[in-house]
Amino acid sequence: MEKRSPALSPIEAKRGSLWMVFQYLLLPQLLMLLIGDTGFQTFCYHLICFFAVLLIFRSSLRSCLPWDLNHWKGIIRVCLLSLFAYYLTGFLIRLLVNALAPTFSNRNDEALMQMAGSSLFLFGVTTILLAPVSEELLFRGLLFGQLVKRNRCLGYLVSSLCFCLIHLVGYLGTYTPMQFFLAFLQYLLPGLILAWSCEKSRSIAAPILIHMVINGISLISILQLCVFIG
Repeated sequence: MEKRSPALSPIEAKRGSLWMVFQYLLLPQLLMLLIGDTGFQTFCYHLICFFAVLLIFRSSLRSCLPWDLNHWKGIIRVCLLSLFAYYLTGFLIRLLVNALAPTFSNRNDEALMQMAGSSLFLFGVTTILLAPVSEELLFRGLLFGQLVKRNRCLGYLVSSLCFCLIHLVGYLGTYTPMQFFLAFLQYLLPGLILAWSCEKSRSIAAPILIHMVINGISLISILQLCVFIG
């Protein structure tokens, strides 16, 4: 496979780092002041993040996204292997959950179901398009891409831990220690798999596609559950 690194230019890395701090520390607070509806607030948050990262990383995206068929074949193979690993580890985690905490429920999943109930269209656009692009460009393109140059293990560890934290930090205090550990695993292992797909495919396209597929399948599951409950 042709080498096509997803690494960013120094100016993109600097701008991306500044944006990441603003996105996770200040932007949610700003939108809470401006928008009252929680579902629309979440959509606006991800929409702003989507266009911001595309603007910040536009130069590297033009140079690192694959344009030849052979590279795409390699990316598809990596995506299939990653999806297999994701659903296999997910099955093993569910077995662990049933053994250790049968009543455990992921708070982030509950919030997503509420958003799906308020506006299915906005929920679909957010989870399948906006969030995968912005999160992968930041966590795999920026964090993993920069850290892996210094130390491979550090790149995997830090990018995956940060990916866990953004999905869990809002629910601190609502989990018991055991529940937090299980929720942590539910994001840590996917984070590692997504980082591996980025490194193995040498393209940010792989983790973006995998993230989209996972969220799309989750959306179908949520719709089926809503129909069943209804």
